[in-house]
Amino acid sequence: MSPVEISSYDDLLAALVARRRELGLSQCSLNIEAGTQDGYVSKIEARMRHLGPVSLPLILAGLGLVLELEEIDEAAVSQAA
Repeated sequence: MSPVEISSYDDLLAALVARRRELGLSQCSLNIEAGTQDGYVSKIEARMRHLGPVSLPLILAGLGLVLELEEIDEAAVSQAA
C-alpha cells in the first residue's frame, strides 16, 4: 500500500477499509487478526463505534500498517489557498 494522506476521520476509515479489502480479509478475519471483539470492525466501519487509543493500534497491526505523522508545510498550504 502506498502512503495515503489522511486529513479526517473519514479518510482514515476509508484507508483502513481499502487495506482490509486489499488483503482479502473479511471484517471477522480482521477481528481475529487484531484481537478485537466479534463484530468490532463491522461497528467501526458502520460508524457505530470509533477508533480509540486501544483499538487503533490493534487494527493497524492487524492490517500490517504503521501510522506516521508528518508536519504540514505551512508555506505550501498558504500558497495553495
